Amino acid sequence: MVSIADAGRADAATAGAIIGRAFADDPVNRWLFGSGPMAPTFTGLARLLYLPQGFVDLTSDGRGAAMWMPDSRNKDLGAIRTLRLAAAMAASAGIGAVRRGLALADCFAEAAPRQRHAYLFAIGVVPDAQGKGLGGALLRHGLARIDRLQRPAYLESTKLENLPLYRHFGFEDRPILNGPDGCPPIYPMWREARP
Repeated sequence: MVSIADAGRADAATAGAIIGRAFADDPVNRWLFGSGPMAPTFTGLARLLYLPQGFVDLTSDGRGAAMWMPDSRNKDLGAIRTLRLAAAMAASAGIGAVRRGLALADCFAEAAPRQRHAYLFAIGVVPDAQGKGLGGALLRHGLARIDRLQRPAYLESTKLENLPLYRHFGFEDRPILNGPDGCPPIYPMWREARP
């Protein structure tokens, strides 16, 4: 039985590598990163934002991870951390990825609900472990924490095939989001707070 634990600051690279591998065939992330690696950017986001201001869950077998922000008001990186993340992204995936990433972030910010909510930024399982229940276990674990806060949850799915899993856990479809030019469709979803 796989258990799930809170990641610590030393786990940022592990979480980034898992999410990077999990998103290898994700259409929006392939558009964003091109042929560049994703792990350095996800590691940077874990280190700079989700570990200090949110929480990151890891499966005990090192094959699944999720990054959450329990309060949507804390999602802002700020100028210095944004520059650090952009520098890491440019070094690994090129300046075009930075431009696309900033445009996508603006699109997400404009479409995000104004109501205070928890935000599921990323959840992923490495390819050889997909379809074995790890994604569901990660979602169940994170949502239990969010439910204790009695807060609604929001996510932007970048892969159509993942929608049934989110629906199973109570997320409802919102209007499809058309991102920047050339970006594949994005599927925002909302889950009402539960006692």
